[in-house]
Amino acid sequence: MNIKKLQGILAEKDYTKEKLAKEMGIDRSTIYRKFKSQNFTLKEAREIKRILQISDQMANIIFFS
Repeated sequence: MNIKKLQGILAEKDYTKEKLAKEMGIDRSTIYRKFKSQNFTLKEAREIKRILQISDQMANIIFFS
């Protein structure tokens, strides 16, 4: 997982982890824990891809590198 790339996209799109958590319907502490552990489910990865409008290629770089 390339967490730095994901954090860069969040910053680029003016998103906070809190805003992402809210749109995903999860608690703020949960998103922080997931960023720290770099452990997202496939469902969560798809949801992040959709919310942040990330291309398939970029999602592969972020979640499967």
